[in-house]
Amino acid sequence: MITIIFTLSLLASSLPAVCSIDDEPTGASSDISSWIKNLGSEEWSVREEAARKLLDAGPAAIGALRSSLMDPDPEVRARIKEMLSLLSPPVLIVDVVRVGNSGEGSWLSRRTDLDSTSIRFSRNELIQSSVTSATEERRIQVEIRGTEAPYSVEILFPGVNSTIVSGPPARGLDPGVPWVVLSEERVAMEHALGKTTTEGELATWVAVLHHDPSEELERL
Repeated sequence: MITIIFTLSLLASSLPAVCSIDDEPTGASSDISSWIKNLGSEEWSVREEAARKLLDAGPAAIGALRSSLMDPDPEVRARIKEMLSLLSPPVLIVDVVRVGNSGEGSWLSRRTDLDSTSIRFSRNELIQSSVTSATEERRIQVEIRGTEAPYSVEILFPGVNSTIVSGPPARGLDPGVPWVVLSEERVAMEHALGKTTTEGELATWVAVLHHDPSEELERL
């Protein structure tokens, strides 16, 4: 009987240690909140250590970081955005649209051709694609830089020789705001049987940047 009572007392004394396992998620959440707070520390070493621990926490820190984006300290907000750009980079889509005429078109005539392509970006990167019209397949090169709006967007048009690339300088774009990249007139001349024929093609290129709607739904 004495042995049985002694065994039960040992089990009872171990119960608090078993129950303490349930407290770990709360402790982890508290740690993440503390690390976010330390992003505003005056000491560089403390800020760096907090940033490292948040990156090590990975996806578990994303929710707390997003809820802290309205922190009154602008420096903390900037560091939070930097953390989110690494842990959960925005997924952006660039729609490149060619609006133009072919054949006998003129600058005053109505644009009748509409061709487009959508390019999906998950990080700062450069992607090559193409837009196919009634007469040709036009190559384009799109690059996005930045972690928040306005994003730096550059759209270039490689020539027949891939080393020759033309286009306007990069421009800061906010999602949903159209950008008229350029308007152009391409002329093709053909000489046959002593006769020269000329055919012109007019086109205006427009780009629109927006966030991936599927990603926005996942954040709700």
